Amino acid sequence: IQHIRNYINGQWTESVATEFLTIINPGTGEPIAKLPLSPAAEVETPANAASAAFREWRRVPAPDRIQHPFKLKLSLLHI
Repeated sequence: IQHIRNYINGQWTESVATEFLTIINPGTGEPIAKLPLSPAAEVETPANAASAAFREWRRVPAPDRIQHPFKLKLSLLHI
């Protein structure tokens, strides 16, 4: 079973969590991953990073912002 890491400021990081949520494949009922239940202190770092990033992101025109999800969708279709 894959252990999911936290994605913070463009980096995958291991959580200090001691508790995990098991993610179940709804089609098979089989566990496929474990998601860390990160403590509040660990959640503060990505929340602050997101807040700081939003200050710049909100100035990007909407047509430019929408390109990022489209690129992500296209990359996921090729997996």
